Amino acid sequence: MTRFAVIINRPSKSAKVLAEALGCKRVRPERIGIAKATRRATLINWGCTEFGRTGEEYHPLNLQQNVRVAKDKLLFLNVAVRSRVSVPDFWQSKSEVPRDCIILARRSLTGSGGAGIVVVRPGEELPDAPLYTRYIPKEREYRVHVVDSEVIFIQQ
Repeated sequence: MTRFAVIINRPSKSAKVLAEALGCKRVRPERIGIAKATRRATLINWGCTEFGRTGEEYHPLNLQQNVRVAKDKLLFLNVAVRSRVSVPDFWQSKSEVPRDCIILARRSLTGSGGAGIVVVRPGEELPDAPLYTRYIPKEREYRVHVVDSEVIFIQQ
């Protein structure tokens, strides 16, 4: 039977639900290899971009570098464009941003749940931010779950 451990870098309700469903422990990255729960376990990286301990014997299902891309809005947008995935228009320079549409000024590249987003309507002044994206009205939003470069689940 496969044993799992969910690697977390901060408290997370969804990581707790996942660990409970799998009947496993949540472990901080610096405890990998020390915590009994990680020995011979398949590690599920739940948002960690850095592990305190690494080694050939630790093979998380989702690698730190992939999590880093998924968490960083600018990194993700650039990877998506290179992969020919359709994404909203985006800019890094304030001077390039069109003033005739709604813009999302992203003050944090790694914010989640809307953290760090400033909505700027036509005619309003743009705040300083590392990333600006065109707002696209939506009826639905989807999340794609990828494991080992394979899409395993899509949820609305």
